[in-house]
Amino acid sequence: MSYKKALLSIPLLLLMSACNNNNNNDDTSTESNSVLSSLPSNLAEGVKSNSQIFIFFDKKVSDNVNSENTQLKEYDSNKVIAGGIDIRGNTLIFSPTKSLNDGTKYQFTSLDNVTIDFTTTALEAPALTHTPADSTAEFNIAPSGEVYTPITDPDRIAEHAKFHPYKPLVTATLPGLFTPPAMDKLSDFANLKKNLTIINPGQVSDPIHDEFLWVMEGKRHGFEELTIVQTNTPPGNGGPLHTHFGEESHVLMEGTIRYHLKVGDLEQEFTMEAPYVINIPSMAPHAFMNVGNKPAKIVGIFPASNKWEYDVLEAAVFPEESKEGTQQRRSANTFDSPVAWLKYWHSPEARERRLRAYNTMEENKGN
Repeated sequence: MSYKKALLSIPLLLLMSACNNNNNNDDTSTESNSVLSSLPSNLAEGVKSNSQIFIFFDKKVSDNVNSENTQLKEYDSNKVIAGGIDIRGNTLIFSPTKSLNDGTKYQFTSLDNVTIDFTTTALEAPALTHTPADSTAEFNIAPSGEVYTPITDPDRIAEHAKFHPYKPLVTATLPGLFTPPAMDKLSDFANLKKNLTIINPGQVSDPIHDEFLWVMEGKRHGFEELTIVQTNTPPGNGGPLHTHFGEESHVLMEGTIRYHLKVGDLEQEFTMEAPYVINIPSMAPHAFMNVGNKPAKIVGIFPASNKWEYDVLEAAVFPEESKEGTQQRRSANTFDSPVAWLKYWHSPEARERRLRAYNTMEENKGN
């Protein structure tokens, strides 16, 4: 079986660049779109890495792949780095027994049809921002940087009932205190991305495999009716079923996203490949997940709102292995707390389960 569109990664804090494909044998060649990696924070102490190299393919990995025909080595010295192999559907996981060195060129090979060269280069995770109030005594700020408020107001619950049958769980917002800009200097009108409010729903602090959002909340930047969010959305991640009081648009120039959308009596799931613009009406329940093989960069636009706010709904969309399995996990203690549920939804475990279920569904369509 041939492999196509591979994504190589090692979770934590490093971006592998200079990715090359050195094998051009017809249908056995591999096109590597991008290479992602990380090094352990204690590398300087010489501690062995417990990281894993993930390679995502668009087809099921061949059963012939094993530790004997898969190898990772330093490119210049030809020194082999030992490790174990785990095959999970479309994903090949290689676990090296030692840390990788920053700035070193490596070569990963599996059988005769996969050869990927890469050089490690440092990448830091964005620092989360609570702008500027971070008092958990006054605001219930989660480690993600958002404020999660349980929905108990009868009027808010009744408003949801007009549009959908799902139970609203929590409202997510940003910390409420801030100093509005004076709008009397250029920096008040031109905002660098790094100066926007950064939130991390998965709370893993991994710049490659976790969800990061840069939020331009209008009221913090001089806008009367506009909020914009830019995302780093890794494969399998995205947003659970939620709504906004106001319409939203998704703009994606590169990537593949699976949507779940309910508008009136119409409720369905569909997959869109960039470039596209998605129209999400006010109070329309929607969820999305990246089903591509590299992080997606989504721009979300809220044209009639100057604040970041959404209500998370209780519903099992994007099943993992199965809808039954998802519901069982939702009934476990993990989901007694909506905040714990949100953290789980964005976790690497849930992400991988959703990807496996999606890939299995796509494979079954061809049978």
